[in-house]
Amino acid sequence: LVVFAGWMAWQPTRVIDPAYDSFALGHLALIGVSFGFDRDDGRSVAFGYLIGILHSVSALFIVGGAIMFSRVLLTGKSTEATTNALREYSKWLIRALLVVVVTGVMQTLRLDGFGILTSPHGRVITAKIVFVGVGIFITLALRKYVISTLSRVRRLNTAQSLKTRHAMNLSVAFFAVALAFTSWSVTML
Repeated sequence: LVVFAGWMAWQPTRVIDPAYDSFALGHLALIGVSFGFDRDDGRSVAFGYLIGILHSVSALFIVGGAIMFSRVLLTGKSTEATTNALREYSKWLIRALLVVVVTGVMQTLRLDGFGILTSPHGRVITAKIVFVGVGIFITLALRKYVISTLSRVRRLNTAQSLKTRHAMNLSVAFFAVALAFTSWSVTML
């Protein structure tokens, strides 16, 4: 996985080259699946692996999509293909957010039970929940803006594109802090 990521990073144009689509998506899926195996403590470990895989793949879709749009696609006046991609991303976003929230609650109950505020691991997860909540709020507001804007226009102009990009950057920042809390909480089990 690391070698392939380095190979793709060496020439970043490969990420958006249609010839490498299946390799890039397969690689991202393998990374998401591998993150699902990080919690082997608590009750029902096999169920925890399934929850972890669903959670990490959905979070990868949310955060990875936002990073891709904010860093690569929304750098100026958008094309029709970018607008269509943003429209489709917005459609799938609610499903991914629901999966992240439900599997996150299930994983928290599996690992900490109802003692989420009494254990050190639970307190770190509580801090993570705050940042995830703010990130989800920003993402939902952004989705509403995108859907309402794209219902009126075929392409985003430069101002709309930059406004969308800034909102995505803000949501990515909150999700990045949440991922830092996740890394910290993994070391506590």
